[in-house]
Amino acid sequence: MTKDKITDKYIKAVQKQFKHYHTTDARFISDLKDAVISYAAQQDSLDYEQLVSQFGDPQELVNDYFSEQSIDKQKKNVCFTWNIKTICIIITVFVLIFSSIYIYNINVQHKKELDTFIQKEVTILKEDPQ
Repeated sequence: MTKDKITDKYIKAVQKQFKHYHTTDARFISDLKDAVISYAAQQDSLDYEQLVSQFGDPQELVNDYFSEQSIDKQKKNVCFTWNIKTICIIITVFVLIFSSIYIYNINVQHKKELDTFIQKEVTILKEDPQ
């Protein structure tokens, strides 16, 4: 196997450990890829085990990366998600309330028009006793 295929295999093994990519994750992978390629270029021969011994097992490497992220950053991400969900719920509730009010007003208006129409018809029928 060539050096390029070995480095690609290692980077892909690391990428598989991420469930979702964020910009910081992409930077981490890009930096790791640069380091792996640089390391591979300095070696006469290279195998996958050398990369694992130099940089760590892909799963452990990603676990360490996530454990190094600050708790504040994780809290910030959770708060941001919660805020977005809350805003969406509030908007949905307002839309439902205003839609209900609008439909109610239309029904009331139609009822008034119908009552007015019926009163006119009744009046016309009372006046014209054919």
